[in-house]
Amino acid sequence: MKTYRTIVIILVCGIWKIVKLEWRIARCGYNVRCETKACAKMLSVYSVQIRLNTQIYIKFISARLISMQNILFFGNSLTAGYGLGNAATESFPAIIGSKINAAGMQYQVTNAGLSGDTTSGGLSRLDYWLSKPVNVFILELGINDIRRGVPPATIANNLQAIVDKVKANYPHAKLLMLGMEIPPILGGAIAIQFNAIYRKLAKANQMALVPFLLQGVAGQKHLNLWDRLHPSAEGYKVVAELVWPAIKPLL
Repeated sequence: MKTYRTIVIILVCGIWKIVKLEWRIARCGYNVRCETKACAKMLSVYSVQIRLNTQIYIKFISARLISMQNILFFGNSLTAGYGLGNAATESFPAIIGSKINAAGMQYQVTNAGLSGDTTSGGLSRLDYWLSKPVNVFILELGINDIRRGVPPATIANNLQAIVDKVKANYPHAKLLMLGMEIPPILGGAIAIQFNAIYRKLAKANQMALVPFLLQGVAGQKHLNLWDRLHPSAEGYKVVAELVWPAIKPLL
């Protein structure tokens, strides 16, 4: 992505040079002294050269965009980076994006996290995010459902429907499931059923799996925000280190 930004800057600078040169040509005009005509001719040649270079830049950028792979993170506030000072750099998808750039891989990371989202909500908004090609799809939803009393069977069905829709649109996309867990002591049989959802779906759909997204972060005061539910910037660094080994083989 850094290379892409550099190319865009060069492209903009090239276009700006054309504007400046053509403005100078217009000021000089072609109906005055011979010296001025020669100057205008020279500037016109430069303008043509810059136009050709700009066309090359455009073709190069288009080729890079076509070859660039897309990673879609799809989830709730845990994906969105709720409560962070700068989610664009501190959320775990952003940290993963930095790791990908550092490795020199050409991927565009899209964070489609939505705070408060549920599996049914995610299913209803998925089509919008599938309008752009998806090469790697990372799914993190379900914890808000269980907090609202949605039966585990319904959560599982909705997650399966999301996976089915992604597969139907992009059969060759790589898939990763980010699981969540709640302590059985708090939810009893419901907790046991919920905790089993992610492993079952990952196995049934041949998806890579991170069984518990907040492993090493949940319950750690210094790694969470004041609500004790969402990771802090430091907590997301731990989350990213947990998720990265599962993502890297998919790239």
